[in-house]
Amino acid sequence: MTPVLEFRNVSRSYKKGVPVLKGVSFSVGEGEIAGLLGRNAAGKTTLIHTAMGLLTPDGGSVRVFGLSPTEHPVEVKRRIGFVSEEQVLPPGSTVAELIAFHRYLFASWDEGLERQLLERFALARGSRIGKLSKGQARQAALVCAVCHRPELLLLDEPA
Repeated sequence: MTPVLEFRNVSRSYKKGVPVLKGVSFSVGEGEIAGLLGRNAAGKTTLIHTAMGLLTPDGGSVRVFGLSPTEHPVEVKRRIGFVSEEQVLPPGSTVAELIAFHRYLFASWDEGLERQLLERFALARGSRIGKLSKGQARQAALVCAVCHRPELLLLDEPA
């Protein structure tokens, strides 16, 4: 069975000779849950961004659903839900507009789950993203990340 997420000997540096990732290898299978634990600047976000295809490894390979996230970005991202602490949402948009955009992108959108999460989080559809607290903005991002029922959910300090 092909792993959902696989890193093989992945290396990545931002400054020459100063590796952030050095020979990272592991895989995550379907139905498994994995957490990345480590001190600040240990490379956790770099690893997640590499899995998303936002960064290219200097060495080694990354496969998501058996595909390279940099060579097949649309196919990979279509199957992933992603929330990052640093994620920037459009401040002038409302929660409803943000959701409508994601609903347009993902044909598998689950409106029942959307209603359930908005109610649980007490997020008003008419609220402007720029007026939400940091926690509420992460909740809106989480709604967008999970309501298309992704096969892989990547959370980078979403709380």
